[in-house]
Amino acid sequence: MRNFFILLIYFNISWLNADPLVKMSQGILKGVTKKTRDGRNYSSFLAIPYAKPPIGNLRFSNPVAAEGWNGVRLAHTDADQCTQQVDSEIQGSEDCLYLNIHSPWLNFNSPKSETKNSKLLPVMVWIHGGAFVRGNSSLLNAGGAYLLDKDIVLVTLNYRLSIFGFFSTGDTAAPGNFGLKDQVLALKWVQKNIILFGGDPKQVTLFGESAGGASVSLHAISKASDGLFHQYIIQSGSSLCPWAYQKRSRLAKHAKKVARIVWCHFKQTEKLVACLKKKSVKKLMKTIRTFDKLSRFSQVTWTPTDEPITDGAFLTDSPANLIKQNKMKDLPLMTGQVADEGLLMTKYLYRSSKPYDLLRVAHFPLIAYTAKSFFDSKQAIKFTKAVDKYYFKSSIYKLSRSQYLEALTKFISDGFFLYPEVRLLETIEPKRKNPIYFYSFNYRGTYSRNANKDHKNLGVGHGDELSYLFPEPPARFESAHLNYAKSDEYIIDLMVDLWTSFAINGKPISKKLDHPNLWVPYTTKTKTFLEIGDINKKMDRKVTLSNSYYTERMDFWRQALPKVL
Repeated sequence: MRNFFILLIYFNISWLNADPLVKMSQGILKGVTKKTRDGRNYSSFLAIPYAKPPIGNLRFSNPVAAEGWNGVRLAHTDADQCTQQVDSEIQGSEDCLYLNIHSPWLNFNSPKSETKNSKLLPVMVWIHGGAFVRGNSSLLNAGGAYLLDKDIVLVTLNYRLSIFGFFSTGDTAAPGNFGLKDQVLALKWVQKNIILFGGDPKQVTLFGESAGGASVSLHAISKASDGLFHQYIIQSGSSLCPWAYQKRSRLAKHAKKVARIVWCHFKQTEKLVACLKKKSVKKLMKTIRTFDKLSRFSQVTWTPTDEPITDGAFLTDSPANLIKQNKMKDLPLMTGQVADEGLLMTKYLYRSSKPYDLLRVAHFPLIAYTAKSFFDSKQAIKFTKAVDKYYFKSSIYKLSRSQYLEALTKFISDGFFLYPEVRLLETIEPKRKNPIYFYSFNYRGTYSRNANKDHKNLGVGHGDELSYLFPEPPARFESAHLNYAKSDEYIIDLMVDLWTSFAINGKPISKKLDHPNLWVPYTTKTKTFLEIGDINKKMDRKVTLSNSYYTERMDFWRQALPKVL
């Protein structure tokens, strides 16, 4: 009886303070009420533990489900981000496996009063990007949430990064993919608990961008993720991107190198892993400095890999082989890229002369580095020459700085993002029953993540579409969002419509378009895709259907890489 009155008092206090309370099997959770961009109230629960802290003996191990807590857990502030290096500073913590839930429901005692049709809401689970080395689950702290103006429940999550998330000895001692296995455990947590927050566990859309998009693409081919989501959105990344996967033999070489650096036994992998579990975070993070410059430049030292066939394995073959074997989940899919993905790497070269000069010297090694992701050494030489001729006219020293960087941006865009996406679609579409909605995001608004110091219009770079799905972080929010033009607001409304309608109905539609059902599925025959923004006038918000996706450039890659899949 005493516990009943305590619980009753908690719920009454929550109602008075407008702070939502949810009772779970883990314990009682107290969130906070926030407002969306359009002024709608929603409930926010931050830093909910879904796994035990992966420290001590749990470092370099598969995640273990979190335990419960006593009393009421305050869910008002973000958890630490997972350990990562930002510039020269190591930030975050190993104790980082938490997720956030944002729900339009406000009163969790009487859920039937929360929606017009008294039904559970579709769930959207976001996986952040960051090259598998950085990023976090914090998306809505700037206020003015966009997606929550619609009837969906949004989940965001942290997962282990860099050496802590993707270290591998190539065998069972440390098979790797720990960050991806964290995501799987978070998805299982969602299946078990999301109904308590107004979400429908039978209607989960998994979506992510960059490394998050690649993660989604990998979940689509992993048995470990079967039944954990029902449709998916892949943004600017796929499992066939050269930065999204490395063979375990390569990661095993990385592991031995790390062992030598930190003075651990490297001939017996079990002893190596036991030794590394005792090393400090700082010492392990510093090992990244010793890897080759091109690997560090493209930030793909530790990535997803294939594992030995064991219980709990996430990936037991290469993505290319699994896709050829038709292992990709036949669920509704929405996917696409931005127009100038390569600005991810080249935007810095517009700002500083020294990195630019160094890269000009490393021109051929950079192309060869990409080639090694697809070919053996003999074929790579031929490919390198073909790339130099097609993109750089075999005369890099005659090109001006702007000409060279424009060509380099196209090469990186095509090789690292666009062509892997095209090959994925061309391979899977003929074998599928469910639709694929393909897009190209070409709109360059008044704010861009890829502007240089003079705010020159460099193009539509990697991550630019995120500004129209999520509010900008506080540091950018005041200077960017408050100055959005009407065309930017239109793109926000359009993107939110398309993304949430896909999550709700499996079809992206928007009343912002003259024809709400304009976007039709991609097929290998029609090659139809949606252009969001004019590819030639990137500040024009025009939205059209097209069937010519960089045809000449993609034809070059089809000829240069005929046996990728």
